[in-house]
Amino acid sequence: MKKMLAACICHPLTARGVALAGVLAMNAAVLAQEANTLRPPTPGKPETPGLVMQILFAALGVALVAGTFLIKAKRGHQD
Repeated sequence: MKKMLAACICHPLTARGVALAGVLAMNAAVLAQEANTLRPPTPGKPETPGLVMQILFAALGVALVAGTFLIKAKRGHQD
């Protein structure tokens, strides 16, 4: 059985036929899979960032910087 199978597959025309059948089978599987591929969802309207929160954080940053400059320096008797 093994010799007969090896003789059939080793023949150049049979080997090409087996290879061609494999390529066609894989091609059919790929084409069938492309029809059922999942697509990513389409994005909706992007959310706008909260303008009030941006203003509050900016004011907090300015207040922190200004507050550090307004702290009285503790200098001792060396002045």
